[in-house]
Amino acid sequence: MPPKLHFHSDCEFFAGCERGMPLLWNSDKLIKSYDLSFSFSQNARYQTEVKPFLSPSLKIYPVRFQDDLLRQLQVRQKNSKSWLTLVTLNLIRVLQLLTLYPRFIYDVLKLLRLFRKIRPEILHLNNGGYPGALSVRAAAVAGWLSRCNKIVMVVNNIAAPYERPSRWLDYPLDRLVVRSTNLFVTASLTARESLIGVLHLDPTKVVAIPNSVSLVLPCVSEETTRCEFGSNRKSIVVGMVALLTARKGHFVLVQAIKQLLENRHELENDLSVWFVGDGEMHDELQELVSKARIGSIVKFLGYRNDYSRILLSMDIVVQPSLANEDSPLATIEAMGLGKPIVASRLAGLAEQIAHGENGFLIDPGSTDQLANALEILIDDVGLRQRMGDKGKARYQALFSMDAFIERYYQLYSN
Repeated sequence: MPPKLHFHSDCEFFAGCERGMPLLWNSDKLIKSYDLSFSFSQNARYQTEVKPFLSPSLKIYPVRFQDDLLRQLQVRQKNSKSWLTLVTLNLIRVLQLLTLYPRFIYDVLKLLRLFRKIRPEILHLNNGGYPGALSVRAAAVAGWLSRCNKIVMVVNNIAAPYERPSRWLDYPLDRLVVRSTNLFVTASLTARESLIGVLHLDPTKVVAIPNSVSLVLPCVSEETTRCEFGSNRKSIVVGMVALLTARKGHFVLVQAIKQLLENRHELENDLSVWFVGDGEMHDELQELVSKARIGSIVKFLGYRNDYSRILLSMDIVVQPSLANEDSPLATIEAMGLGKPIVASRLAGLAEQIAHGENGFLIDPGSTDQLANALEILIDDVGLRQRMGDKGKARYQALFSMDAFIERYYQLYSN
């Protein structure tokens, strides 16, 4: 029997930080070498979104955690306009702090029971950041208690320091996680250094493996996609693929487009802006777009499983993140598809983008720098093509799917 390799993740929806797992689940090399299984926090949205990415050979184990109810309450309150919203959200946060240790113990026991049933030799724990999901940290301890041979935790963001009381409460749990985990993986060198510093880790216990994506060219033509979303063939499409949340910096792009059009009125007939994704900032962003008087050129396309075909139809991809960012998959995919990128000089983005070669790096929050970079790219189709070509080469050299799978295969084997 091949050794058992078990994956565990916990998220409200199938997020970008989880898109690396399907590359491993569907790898012929791993399917032949391991008995693969996957547990996750059970909710209807997640199960619907992850379904297209599951391998037929992957055994799945949906698990209900107590955090699910608290998350559902938070989502409902964030979407509410009631004057009680702020009070209710604060009460939920207090409840989360007061019940942290009981919830952690509950998750450990629940996962311990599952792991004793599955008996995995290797655990691959996918965490959105650090501390990230409580059940992912609990899985490390449960894996250690079940005598799993190797426990690997992938941390997909910059680690949060011990600056807030909520993080002080995490400290004993973090020490348990560090003791239980054999190896931590980050997607960038910046995130690696952050994790080492926050958790006081031995540097040999943390490796950086760049993210990757599967580059499957969509069957739908660029022209068809542009027509679908109201942009003609000659329009220059500027777009973002990201969760609609404050840290992603959508409002910086809105202000940059407003500034650009104020200086170059003629561009209004030749420019389209696409936002792909959903999130709690949707209504606020729509209002901001309306106030900026650019609603005629901005499209909110929502959450899309087929975002690859939309990326392919963009001329310029933007990622103006402000904080809590590491190595977004959308920008890696944009590189592979030959798109020039304008991104914040932040964390792993600065490792993806070679300034002036496959795109431009800007200071986080700089509307002026973003507007200037966009104007340069809009005016120079040849530069867009050259940067796109260099992006493809950079993808192949640093972010290819084959290299990603091989690095994880070696990590599991050693």
